[in-house]
Amino acid sequence: MINLLIRWSLANRFGVLAIALLLMVGGSIVASRMPVDVFPDLTAPTVTVIVEGHSMSPLEMETQVTFPIETAVNGAADATFLRNRLRDYVGQLGSYLRALYPDAVLEVLFPYDVNYPHPAGIHTLGGRLNHYVNFPMEWSHKSTAGFDRLKMEALDFGAWCRDLDLALTAPRFALDQDWTGADIRHLIPVFVAGYPWEKEVQRSLALGIAAVNLWAFDHICIFNLKPQPGRPLSTAQRVL
Repeated sequence: MINLLIRWSLANRFGVLAIALLLMVGGSIVASRMPVDVFPDLTAPTVTVIVEGHSMSPLEMETQVTFPIETAVNGAADATFLRNRLRDYVGQLGSYLRALYPDAVLEVLFPYDVNYPHPAGIHTLGGRLNHYVNFPMEWSHKSTAGFDRLKMEALDFGAWCRDLDLALTAPRFALDQDWTGADIRHLIPVFVAGYPWEKEVQRSLALGIAAVNLWAFDHICIFNLKPQPGRPLSTAQRVL
């Protein structure tokens, strides 16, 4: 077929030139009439709902108004699908890794600030929909989670909000599930200069958490962070 087209084109050079010229003219006409948007609008369609909640607290507004609307719009079936998809993906990944490395210890990092049950902190992170989708029910129990350790973090609540009570809701959430302190880790931010990270370390370890991790090592070096003099050795050893 291609050989026939080549032979015909060589034998009919003027016809090929005429067709090419026709295509150029037609393309120019179409291009001149085509609407052009230098900055196309890529914003997804949105619907703004304004509700007046007289005498309602932010938590009541979120639970009684925002979440039901989000569920109706997004679809409860869609939220459950995403939740199950996350559970299955982590389970399959864990099975694959265990097959290659039977002695591996699998750990999942769960950002509790963006998955807080209701909007909180100076950036109003969280929400029931996030919490529902991103924390499958099976993860509440180590026996059904499919991994060995649950690492909690609430970097925004600590570093930016500077609210230790709110930051410590992360390890407390894990302890409220069917997880023991030996299988829980707490990731604590040190990337904001002046943040009282040692207080968060001490209060987290006091809850019975086996160890805490500092985020991140480059900031530990930049700020030259060191344990305070006189700090108990057992506590320092548990800061990894």
